[in-house]
Amino acid sequence: MNYIDHEDFVVNCADRRFTDIEHTYQMVRQNTACRLQIGSYTCGGYFFGLTQWLKKNPLPADAAGYDLVLPVFSESQLDWLSVADDILKCARHIVVNDYGMLRHFSGDKRVRLGRLLFRDYRDHRYKEYETNRTYQAKAVSLINVLREMGYEIFSVENDMITADYAVDLGQIHIYYHFPYRQVSSAHICEFAAIGKPVEKKFIPDDACAFQCFDVKIRHEAGYMKIGRSVFDILPESWLSAMPRSRIIYTPRW
Repeated sequence: MNYIDHEDFVVNCADRRFTDIEHTYQMVRQNTACRLQIGSYTCGGYFFGLTQWLKKNPLPADAAGYDLVLPVFSESQLDWLSVADDILKCARHIVVNDYGMLRHFSGDKRVRLGRLLFRDYRDHRYKEYETNRTYQAKAVSLINVLREMGYEIFSVENDMITADYAVDLGQIHIYYHFPYRQVSSAHICEFAAIGKPVEKKFIPDDACAFQCFDVKIRHEAGYMKIGRSVFDILPESWLSAMPRSRIIYTPRW
């Protein structure tokens, strides 16, 4: 199907090789219906590396902007936000994945709630999802709580839970990830431990040389480990059955 035949189409390059970002960005610039998404959903180290790479390889200023995904930073990484000032200024949307960043950017109309804020089970082994058409997405209750706390929510994103998954949030814009559904994520990165002595393995937020760029773990059950995240891949029929909507499309790894 023609993925771009949607109201709003985002090409997701979060957690990708930096050279992949540059290549994809050149493609996106040729189509005014698309924009690029960069950053990370799970890794502060990757995010800092991206900011350093962008200083040497800035994206052209004549473009329509990009969406920037902020990971869940550890306390020692919070200063990295100041390093990203220039990148944040150019972002069309800022995707936050924890309540600390939501509070930090409160009132900014560019803020979009990221997929990690919603705690729905994303796993094809839960077969009841396929038959339960009255499934109540956790996004609904979370948005209600945040509104009661005084937050104004402009847009959210989420993974598709079932084939007929659709959430009604009124005037709030909803983006759906496709085809990679993020099933889970880890706090400790096993790839950062590659080549290190055993006493220095599996340290939270440990420095690395981006070993995840070169290692992908695929399971026969359809799961894929990329960096700190586990994904499965949704069938194209899920998307074609949906009404026109906003799509965050991740190119195949």
